[in-house]
This record gives sequence, structure tokens and C-alpha cells, in this order.
Amino acid sequence: MTTWDWILLSGIPSSHPGGTGQMMRHLESEVLAARRFDGTIMYSPDGESLTEDQLQLLTEASKVILFHPQMLGVAEVLRLIELRRRARRVTSMYLLDSFFFCRRSYNHIDQEWTPCLRCIGTNRSHEADRMGCSPWPKVSPGASEFAIRIGELVSAGAVSLIAQTETQRELAHRHFGQSAAIGVAGLWCEDWQEHFDHFESFGVDREQDGTFDVVYHGSRDLAKGLGWVLTVAAALPHLSFLVPLDRGNVTFTGPANATIRPMRWDDGLFAAIKGAKMTLVPSLWSAPCEGALIKSIVTAPAVCPAPLKLGQCPSSEYLGQAG
Repeated sequence: MTTWDWILLSGIPSSHPGGTGQMMRHLESEVLAARRFDGTIMYSPDGESLTEDQLQLLTEASKVILFHPQMLGVAEVLRLIELRRRARRVTSMYLLDSFFFCRRSYNHIDQEWTPCLRCIGTNRSHEADRMGCSPWPKVSPGASEFAIRIGELVSAGAVSLIAQTETQRELAHRHFGQSAAIGVAGLWCEDWQEHFDHFESFGVDREQDGTFDVVYHGSRDLAKGLGWVLTVAAALPHLSFLVPLDRGNVTFTGPANATIRPMRWDDGLFAAIKGAKMTLVPSLWSAPCEGALIKSIVTAPAVCPAPLKLGQCPSSEYLGQAG
């Protein structure tokens, strides 16, 4: 049985249509296939368990980096960390979202316009109970204790963390303390490269088709700013809004000037963003890196990346000049 130096273990496979799947596809094609390290990638998606052989490989590997531990299963993740700890090996976690302190992972409370930091600090889990927060993306009976245990393991030196940006590292240090081992490694997704390759020409050949004045680029989650966008649309009835949904059925309605329809990047959203006067990417959680924002910056004529007060909403005069 091969013993690997590096193993990347993800709870979301490369076949997944979302951003994490695209990131894993990039790692497969640009890192693993290019033999840039002596290692492999393992997947253990929701509903599957690691085999004893896989656990042995993961325990013996010099370096293991975990992606999306919620989908791996919090009990299984803690078991693996403890096995590696007994073997005197440190386990790393890549901070894709805010699971390391937030039960919701998207640390946002409905009807609030800012990220929620109530649980920052390793003894603040009672705040999640008080706010009625449910585990995400997977409901697990161990989710409530998971963040507490990770904090203990980080303090003990059994777990190191990898943040996407310096800002996310600062947030993690606020939670775990300045002595925590936290590095920084920016992420990249498979579908970003084609847009960056053509970035220079986008500003020259953009042709606005006038179908929509404003396009929302984000998922159906309120933490991504969906409710804020619908509120903005209601406040600007003279402008047309496109609210594409990337998954699930349309189960809500918006103001009359907002078109809500299922749509993904490859089946109309890309063209809509290029043709609109403005694209909104108003994430309401403390994610350090938004794939939607990155793709919007390199394709949209004008981008609004953060929520504004309703009194500061983009005016029709500004939108008329955009691009």
C-alpha cells in the first residue's frame, strides 16, 4: 500500500457543480496531474465513510489538508485528527467558510445587514443556541460541539489552519488567539482561468443588450445578500433586476421589476452579467473570497461588491453611465 507525503481530503468531490467542486477540479488538473507534489486527493462525500485502508493512509501521510469537514462528517474528522495526533502528526484545515467558529458556516443572521460575530471566541457557543442557529451545510448531532473541539485541538497544536486571505487569518486569530498556527494560501477555481485569460479584451468588446439594468450574482442564500437585493429592487422600481437562482426551485417572489429564474453561469448568467449596466455581489457573511465577485470583476461593466444603505443605492443616473 502506497504511503503518500501529501493527501488532500475533501467532503465535496470534484464532480460537485459549486465553487468547491471547481476548486477541487483545479487541484486535480493543475496540481495533481502536473505532479507538483508527492501526494493524492481523496473524497469522502456526504453519506460515505472512510474505509480502514483510507484511514491508515491518512494517518501515515506526512501532511493532510481537510476541505469541508462538515460534509466529511464531524465525528469522522475528529477521529482522523485524533489518530494522527497519536502518531505525532499535525492535521491541517483549509478555511473555506466560517465553520471554525460558526454553526451556520455562513455567519449571518436573517434580517441583519452585517456578518454575525457573536460566536467569535472559543467560549461563545451558547450564542448559537440563543440565536437558534442550525448547522450548515449538513445537519449533524455533533455540529454544536465540533467548533469547541477544533478550538481545543488548535490550542494543543494538533490542528493547523490555512486561511484564504490575510483578513480571514485575522478573523481566525481573533477566535483562536494569536499563538494559533494559521497560514495563508489563496484559492483558485477551474473556471476562473478562461475569464482572466480574456480580461484585457473585456473592457473593449462589451456590448450591453439592455435586457436588465441590474443583475444579482450570488446564490439563493440570504447570507449572500439575496434579501438585500430584493429590497433594493423594490426601492428602485424604475430599474429592471435579474435574480438568477443557481439551485433548487423558485419558491419566493420579488417586486414586479425583478425577474427571478433558475439560471447558472453557463446557461445565461454570464451573458446577462456582460450585458447589464451593473452587477451586485453583496455577500453578508465574512467569507474572504467570493468566486462570484471575482468572475464579476473580470466580466461585468460595473460591480457593486458590498451592501450599501438603501439611501445610497445606485441611482439610475449612475447606472446610465456605467460601462
